[in-house]
Amino acid sequence: MSDYQCKYNVAIAGATGAVGGAMLDVLKRRNFPINTLRLLASKRSVGKKITFMGKDLEVELLNKEAFEGIDIALFLQVPPDPLTLLLLLLPLEQLLLTIQAPIEWILKSRL
Repeated sequence: MSDYQCKYNVAIAGATGAVGGAMLDVLKRRNFPINTLRLLASKRSVGKKITFMGKDLEVELLNKEAFEGIDIALFLQVPPDPLTLLLLLLPLEQLLLTIQAPIEWILKSRL
């Protein structure tokens, strides 16, 4: 049996929000094999630092270019959300996990 383990380039869109934090927790708890982790958010969050697995990572701007070289992109999709457009812009070979949340839950969580 080989000791080789494939590692993935992962991006989390909305990394500074509650769902982004939950995604980071799951990746950490599962010891997910990450090569690079790109934290993405809106302009107002760019430059913030988030600690993950003992490393301070800087939040980057969520745009099309941010997904270059990414193997797995994690999203929360809230229709009609501009992030939905990004899903259409990504190359088909990329694996996307979109969490669908009822709009009522989203609205309650913002109150």
